[in-house]
Amino acid sequence: MASSSTFSIILGILQATIFLISISRTVTKVDPSPLASEAIATVESGWWSNNATERCQWPGISCNTTGSITKINISDVPNIEVGDRFGKLNFTSFPNLVLLDLSDRPLGGKNLHQIGDLFALKYLNLSYCGLFGELPPSLGNLTQLEYLDISYNDNINGSIPPQLGNLVNLVLRVGLQCNMKPVACSHRGQ
Repeated sequence: MASSSTFSIILGILQATIFLISISRTVTKVDPSPLASEAIATVESGWWSNNATERCQWPGISCNTTGSITKINISDVPNIEVGDRFGKLNFTSFPNLVLLDLSDRPLGGKNLHQIGDLFALKYLNLSYCGLFGELPPSLGNLTQLEYLDISYNDNINGSIPPQLGNLVNLVLRVGLQCNMKPVACSHRGQ
């Protein structure tokens, strides 16, 4: 009888241990904070090689008072090569990004689908980036967008996605190539 009760005790301890381990894994597997996600995304992009905790002092980066990245403007910043690394930037990690200017940076022809996750974006400049192919419908998710420049990307073709009609705040659009159908090379304002 002693062995039966000992077996029951050991089985109970084993079950309790397994239960506690599963709870501890659940508790420690919490998603990182938004600021931590931004830091991870900037480091993983490979665009900058500095300490992620100092990202608000990096060239081309501007942050708000809480330390969240609001602007990425590397158009005039030397020594930042994007190229094939463009696809490595996790755009979903930047919920407060309102300005993205990658003009005159070859993006390796990567598609732009993930940019549609930048819901707060108001300014997007991808001129002279060597883009090609069709514009992704996900650009229509950028409903806060006021400025869009995709000029001098001579190999963008295809139809303009109807989802771009969602860009009701767009004040200036530049460079919707005339080799696209329908032609929409117009300006609503300066």
